[in-house]
Amino acid sequence: MNAVAVALYGLAALCAIALLALWVSSVRSRRNAGFASKAQLRRQLSAKAVLRATEIRPSLLP
Repeated sequence: MNAVAVALYGLAALCAIALLALWVSSVRSRRNAGFASKAQLRRQLSAKAVLRATEIRPSLLP
């Protein structure tokens, strides 16, 4: 096998890995479409908790 064939096989393998990575990321983003991530939910819940606490005890406001 000469160097050109090895280079072409390497290039094909690199393209295959890139396509696989794109496919995995698109599947993940499609699965999460319309849903908040855990971090976003945690932030929203903590913001709601802060608002609720300041309604109960206004002195908690900065």
